[in-house]
Amino acid sequence: MHNQDSAAYRSKIGQHKTWTVILASLGVFMTALDTLVVTTSLPALRVDLHSSLSNLEWTVNAYNLAFACFILTGAALGDRFGRRRMFTLGIGLFTAASAAAALSPNVGALIAARAVQGAGAAIVFPLTLTLISEAFPVEKRGAAIGLWGGITGLAVADVTGRGTGIDDATWARKLKVIEQALSLHKPNATQPLDVLAKLGGLEIAGLVGVVLGAAARRIPVVIDGFIATAAALVATELCQAARSYLIAAHRSVEIGHHAALERMELEPLFALDLRLGEGTGAALALPLLDAALALLDEMATFEEAGIAGALAITTT
Repeated sequence: MHNQDSAAYRSKIGQHKTWTVILASLGVFMTALDTLVVTTSLPALRVDLHSSLSNLEWTVNAYNLAFACFILTGAALGDRFGRRRMFTLGIGLFTAASAAAALSPNVGALIAARAVQGAGAAIVFPLTLTLISEAFPVEKRGAAIGLWGGITGLAVADVTGRGTGIDDATWARKLKVIEQALSLHKPNATQPLDVLAKLGGLEIAGLVGVVLGAAARRIPVVIDGFIATAAALVATELCQAARSYLIAAHRSVEIGHHAALERMELEPLFALDLRLGEGTGAALALPLLDAALALLDEMATFEEAGIAGALAITTT
Protein backbone atom coordinates (compact mmCIF):
# COMPACT_ATOMS: atom_id res chain seq x y z
CA MET A 1 0.00 0.00 0.00
CA HIS A 2 2.87 2.33 0.92
CA ASN A 3 4.63 1.58 -2.40
CA GLN A 4 1.44 2.37 -4.31
CA ASP A 5 1.08 5.69 -2.49
CA SER A 6 4.73 6.54 -3.23
CA ALA A 7 4.33 5.68 -6.90
CA ALA A 8 1.18 7.79 -7.12
CA TYR A 9 2.97 10.69 -5.42
CA ARG A 10 5.96 10.46 -7.82
CA SER A 11 3.58 10.34 -10.77
CA LYS A 12 1.77 13.44 -9.52
CA ILE A 13 5.06 15.30 -9.04
CA GLY A 14 6.19 14.28 -12.54
CA GLN A 15 2.98 15.59 -14.06
CA HIS A 16 3.37 18.83 -12.13
CA LYS A 17 6.90 19.33 -13.52
CA THR A 18 5.74 18.57 -17.06
CA TRP A 19 2.92 21.10 -16.87
CA THR A 20 5.28 23.67 -15.40
CA VAL A 21 7.57 23.43 -18.43
CA ILE A 22 4.66 23.42 -20.89
CA LEU A 23 2.83 26.38 -19.38
CA ALA A 24 5.98 28.44 -18.85
CA SER A 25 7.14 27.75 -22.40
CA LEU A 26 3.78 28.50 -23.96
CA GLY A 27 3.54 31.73 -21.99
CA VAL A 28 6.80 33.03 -23.41
CA PHE A 29 6.05 31.65 -26.87
CA MET A 30 2.71 33.45 -26.90
CA THR A 31 4.24 36.80 -25.98
CA ALA A 32 7.04 36.44 -28.52
CA LEU A 33 4.71 35.28 -31.30
CA ASP A 34 2.39 38.23 -30.73
CA THR A 35 5.13 40.73 -31.58
CA LEU A 36 5.90 38.93 -34.83
CA VAL A 37 2.24 38.75 -35.83
CA VAL A 38 1.59 42.43 -35.18
CA THR A 39 4.71 43.52 -37.03
CA THR A 40 3.80 41.55 -40.14
CA SER A 41 0.18 42.76 -39.94
CA LEU A 42 0.96 46.48 -40.02
CA PRO A 43 0.08 46.92 -43.72
CA ALA A 44 -3.32 45.26 -43.20
CA LEU A 45 -3.97 47.27 -40.04
CA ARG A 46 -3.17 50.43 -41.94
CA VAL A 47 -6.00 49.73 -44.35
CA ASP A 48 -8.51 48.53 -41.74
CA LEU A 49 -7.94 51.42 -39.31
CA HIS A 50 -7.34 54.09 -41.96
CA SER A 51 -4.14 55.21 -40.30
CA SER A 52 -0.65 56.20 -41.34
CA LEU A 53 2.19 53.71 -41.03
CA SER A 54 4.07 56.06 -38.69
CA ASN A 55 1.15 56.00 -36.24
CA LEU A 56 0.88 52.24 -36.48
CA GLU A 57 4.54 51.85 -35.61
CA TRP A 58 3.53 52.87 -32.11
CA THR A 59 1.64 49.61 -31.80
CA VAL A 60 5.07 47.98 -31.73
CA ASN A 61 6.83 50.74 -29.81
CA ALA A 62 4.17 50.86 -27.08
CA TYR A 63 4.56 47.13 -26.48
CA ASN A 64 8.37 47.29 -26.37
CA LEU A 65 8.44 50.35 -24.11
CA ALA A 66 5.97 48.85 -21.63
CA PHE A 67 7.89 45.58 -21.65
CA ALA A 68 11.20 47.34 -20.94
CA CYS A 69 9.70 49.54 -18.22
CA PHE A 70 7.89 46.79 -16.32
CA ILE A 71 10.18 43.76 -16.66
CA LEU A 72 12.07 44.60 -13.46
CA THR A 73 8.81 45.32 -11.66
CA GLY A 74 7.38 41.99 -12.84
CA ALA A 75 10.24 40.06 -11.25
CA ALA A 76 9.97 42.03 -8.01
CA LEU A 77 6.22 41.43 -7.82
CA GLY A 78 6.84 37.72 -8.24
CA ASP A 79 9.26 37.73 -5.32
CA ARG A 80 6.80 39.63 -3.13
CA PHE A 81 3.41 38.14 -3.98
CA GLY A 82 4.34 34.70 -5.30
CA ARG A 83 5.74 33.76 -8.69
CA ARG A 84 2.93 31.41 -9.68
CA ARG A 85 0.30 33.96 -8.74
CA MET A 86 2.00 36.77 -10.66
CA PHE A 87 2.66 34.49 -13.66
CA THR A 88 -1.05 33.67 -13.81
CA LEU A 89 -1.91 37.35 -13.44
CA GLY A 90 0.49 38.23 -16.25
CA ILE A 91 -1.03 35.65 -18.57
CA GLY A 92 -4.52 36.92 -17.75
CA LEU A 93 -3.51 40.53 -18.32
CA PHE A 94 -1.84 39.68 -21.61
CA THR A 95 -4.84 37.66 -22.80
CA ALA A 96 -7.35 40.38 -21.87
CA ALA A 97 -5.23 43.02 -23.60
CA SER A 98 -4.97 40.79 -26.69
CA ALA A 99 -8.76 40.60 -26.86
CA ALA A 100 -8.98 44.38 -26.46
CA ALA A 101 -6.43 44.84 -29.23
CA ALA A 102 -8.39 42.59 -31.57
CA LEU A 103 -11.55 44.62 -30.94
CA SER A 104 -9.90 48.05 -31.08
CA PRO A 105 -12.00 50.50 -33.13
CA ASN A 106 -9.11 52.90 -33.76
CA VAL A 107 -5.34 53.29 -33.56
CA GLY A 108 -5.40 54.97 -30.14
CA ALA A 109 -7.25 52.07 -28.54
CA LEU A 110 -4.94 49.59 -30.26
CA ILE A 111 -1.82 51.35 -28.98
CA ALA A 112 -3.23 51.42 -25.43
CA ALA A 113 -4.05 47.70 -25.60
CA ARG A 114 -0.56 46.95 -26.91
CA ALA A 115 0.98 48.82 -23.99
CA VAL A 116 -1.02 46.68 -21.56
CA GLN A 117 0.10 43.59 -23.48
CA GLY A 118 3.70 44.67 -22.99
CA ALA A 119 3.14 45.03 -19.26
CA GLY A 120 1.60 41.54 -19.11
CA ALA A 121 4.52 40.07 -21.07
CA ALA A 122 6.97 41.82 -18.72
CA ILE A 123 5.41 39.95 -15.80
CA VAL A 124 5.39 36.57 -17.59
CA PHE A 125 8.85 36.56 -19.16
CA PRO A 126 11.16 36.87 -16.13
CA LEU A 127 9.15 34.40 -14.04
CA THR A 128 9.24 31.47 -16.47
CA LEU A 129 12.83 30.40 -15.82
CA THR A 130 12.37 30.83 -12.08
CA LEU A 131 9.28 28.60 -12.05
CA ILE A 132 11.15 25.91 -13.96
CA SER A 133 14.17 26.21 -11.65
CA GLU A 134 11.91 25.77 -8.63
CA ALA A 135 10.17 22.71 -10.09
CA PHE A 136 13.27 20.74 -11.12
CA PRO A 137 16.28 19.55 -9.12
CA VAL A 138 19.71 20.79 -10.16
CA GLU A 139 20.68 17.66 -12.08
CA LYS A 140 17.58 17.85 -14.30
CA ARG A 141 17.30 21.61 -14.59
CA GLY A 142 19.51 21.89 -17.67
CA ALA A 143 17.33 19.54 -19.71
CA ALA A 144 14.20 21.39 -18.61
CA ILE A 145 15.70 24.75 -19.60
CA GLY A 146 16.77 23.27 -22.92
CA LEU A 147 13.22 22.08 -23.54
CA TRP A 148 11.94 25.53 -22.56
CA GLY A 149 14.28 27.12 -25.08
CA GLY A 150 13.25 24.72 -27.82
CA ILE A 151 9.54 25.31 -27.25
CA THR A 152 9.73 29.06 -26.85
CA GLY A 153 11.93 29.55 -29.90
CA LEU A 154 13.03 32.94 -28.63
CA ALA A 155 14.87 34.93 -31.24
CA VAL A 156 18.28 36.42 -30.53
CA ALA A 157 16.68 39.87 -30.77
CA ASP A 158 14.39 39.04 -27.84
CA VAL A 159 17.29 38.72 -25.39
CA THR A 160 19.97 40.93 -26.97
CA GLY A 161 20.11 44.54 -25.90
CA ARG A 162 21.87 47.52 -27.40
CA GLY A 163 24.64 47.68 -24.83
CA THR A 164 26.26 51.10 -24.56
CA GLY A 165 23.88 53.05 -26.77
CA ILE A 166 24.66 51.69 -30.24
CA ASP A 167 22.61 52.74 -33.27
CA ASP A 168 20.19 50.53 -35.23
CA ALA A 169 22.74 49.50 -37.86
CA THR A 170 25.29 48.41 -35.26
CA TRP A 171 22.64 46.54 -33.28
CA ALA A 172 21.59 44.71 -36.45
CA ARG A 173 25.21 43.65 -37.05
CA LYS A 174 25.44 42.54 -33.44
CA LEU A 175 22.38 40.30 -33.85
CA LYS A 176 23.75 38.89 -37.10
CA VAL A 177 27.08 37.95 -35.52
CA ILE A 178 25.35 36.18 -32.61
CA GLU A 179 23.00 34.31 -34.93
CA GLN A 180 25.91 33.24 -37.16
CA ALA A 181 27.85 32.01 -34.12
CA LEU A 182 24.90 29.96 -32.90
CA SER A 183 24.31 28.51 -36.36
CA LEU A 184 27.97 27.69 -36.93
CA HIS A 185 28.92 26.21 -33.57
CA LYS A 186 25.58 24.76 -32.43
CA PRO A 187 26.28 24.80 -28.66
CA ASN A 188 24.56 22.30 -26.39
CA ALA A 189 22.60 24.39 -23.86
CA THR A 190 22.70 21.54 -21.33
CA GLN A 191 26.53 21.46 -21.34
CA PRO A 192 28.00 24.67 -19.88
CA LEU A 193 31.57 23.88 -20.93
CA ASP A 194 30.40 23.26 -24.49
CA VAL A 195 28.64 26.64 -24.55
CA LEU A 196 31.69 28.36 -23.08
CA ALA A 197 34.13 26.72 -25.51
CA LYS A 198 32.01 27.49 -28.57
CA LEU A 199 30.72 30.97 -27.74
CA GLY A 200 32.68 32.43 -24.85
CA GLY A 201 35.71 34.65 -25.23
CA LEU A 202 38.88 34.23 -23.22
CA GLU A 203 37.82 37.01 -20.86
CA ILE A 204 34.60 35.17 -19.99
CA ALA A 205 36.48 31.89 -19.55
CA GLY A 206 38.91 33.68 -17.24
CA LEU A 207 36.06 35.10 -15.18
CA VAL A 208 34.54 31.62 -14.87
CA GLY A 209 37.83 30.49 -13.38
CA VAL A 210 37.87 33.46 -11.01
CA VAL A 211 34.41 32.59 -9.68
CA LEU A 212 35.21 28.90 -9.24
CA GLY A 213 38.61 29.62 -7.67
CA ALA A 214 37.17 32.17 -5.27
CA ALA A 215 34.36 29.83 -4.28
CA ALA A 216 36.86 27.04 -3.63
CA ARG A 217 38.66 29.38 -1.20
CA ARG A 218 35.36 30.63 0.30
CA ILE A 219 35.93 34.15 -1.02
CA PRO A 220 32.85 36.18 -2.07
CA VAL A 221 32.70 37.61 -5.58
CA VAL A 222 30.86 40.81 -6.51
CA ILE A 223 29.53 40.42 -10.05
CA ASP A 224 28.78 43.45 -12.17
CA GLY A 225 26.92 43.55 -15.48
CA PHE A 226 25.88 41.24 -18.28
CA ILE A 227 29.31 39.88 -19.27
CA ALA A 228 30.45 39.17 -15.72
CA THR A 229 27.07 37.64 -14.91
CA ALA A 230 27.28 35.41 -18.00
CA ALA A 231 30.57 34.09 -16.68
CA ALA A 232 29.07 33.58 -13.23
CA LEU A 233 26.18 31.70 -14.81
CA VAL A 234 28.55 29.27 -16.51
CA ALA A 235 30.42 28.82 -13.22
CA THR A 236 27.23 28.03 -11.29
CA GLU A 237 26.11 25.60 -13.98
CA LEU A 238 29.43 23.80 -13.55
CA CYS A 239 29.32 23.98 -9.74
CA GLN A 240 26.09 24.93 -8.02
CA ALA A 241 27.91 25.53 -4.72
CA ALA A 242 29.64 28.57 -6.28
CA ARG A 243 26.34 30.45 -6.19
CA SER A 244 26.62 30.86 -2.41
CA TYR A 245 29.68 33.07 -2.88
CA LEU A 246 28.18 35.43 -5.45
CA ILE A 247 26.91 38.92 -4.70
CA ALA A 248 24.94 40.50 -7.56
CA ALA A 249 25.80 44.19 -7.53
CA HIS A 250 22.99 45.43 -9.75
CA ARG A 251 20.48 44.60 -12.46
CA SER A 252 21.15 46.42 -15.71
CA VAL A 253 18.69 47.39 -18.41
CA GLU A 254 19.82 44.42 -20.54
CA ILE A 255 17.13 41.72 -20.74
CA GLY A 256 19.78 39.00 -20.92
CA HIS A 257 21.32 40.20 -17.67
CA HIS A 258 17.94 39.98 -16.00
CA ALA A 259 17.40 36.44 -17.31
CA ALA A 260 20.83 35.30 -16.08
CA LEU A 261 20.20 36.66 -12.58
CA GLU A 262 16.81 34.94 -12.50
CA ARG A 263 18.40 31.66 -13.57
CA MET A 264 20.87 31.88 -10.68
CA GLU A 265 18.12 33.13 -8.33
CA LEU A 266 20.26 36.10 -7.29
CA GLU A 267 18.68 39.29 -6.03
CA PRO A 268 20.80 42.33 -6.95
CA LEU A 269 21.55 45.05 -4.44
CA PHE A 270 20.01 47.70 -6.67
CA ALA A 271 18.57 48.26 -10.14
CA LEU A 272 19.54 51.54 -11.79
CA ASP A 273 19.19 50.51 -15.46
CA LEU A 274 22.94 50.84 -15.98
CA ARG A 275 24.72 49.67 -19.14
CA LEU A 276 27.95 51.62 -19.11
CA GLY A 277 30.34 48.72 -19.61
CA GLU A 278 32.87 50.03 -17.08
CA GLY A 279 32.15 48.00 -13.96
CA THR A 280 30.24 50.95 -12.50
CA GLY A 281 27.58 48.79 -10.85
CA ALA A 282 30.10 46.74 -8.87
CA ALA A 283 31.99 49.91 -7.91
CA LEU A 284 28.78 51.44 -6.56
CA ALA A 285 28.03 48.25 -4.61
CA LEU A 286 31.34 48.17 -2.73
CA PRO A 287 30.55 51.07 -0.34
CA LEU A 288 27.19 49.45 0.42
CA LEU A 289 28.93 46.19 1.28
CA ASP A 290 31.47 48.05 3.42
CA ALA A 291 28.61 49.71 5.28
CA ALA A 292 26.91 46.35 5.84
CA LEU A 293 30.14 44.88 7.26
CA ALA A 294 30.62 47.91 9.48
CA LEU A 295 27.10 47.56 10.85
CA LEU A 296 27.68 43.87 11.53
CA ASP A 297 31.09 44.24 13.17
CA GLU A 298 31.12 47.70 14.74
CA MET A 299 27.58 48.69 15.62
CA ALA A 300 26.99 48.48 19.37
CA THR A 301 24.23 46.31 20.75
CA PHE A 302 21.60 47.72 23.12
CA GLU A 303 23.48 46.23 26.05
CA GLU A 304 26.84 47.65 24.95
CA ALA A 305 25.30 51.09 24.45
CA GLY A 306 23.56 50.93 27.84
CA ILE A 307 20.14 51.15 26.25
CA ALA A 308 18.81 47.78 27.39
CA GLY A 309 19.04 48.74 31.06
CA ALA A 310 17.41 52.11 30.45
CA LEU A 311 14.56 50.45 28.62
CA ALA A 312 14.06 47.99 31.47
CA ILE A 313 13.90 50.81 34.02
CA THR A 314 11.44 52.74 31.87
CA THR A 315 9.27 49.69 31.45
CA THR A 316 9.14 48.93 35.16
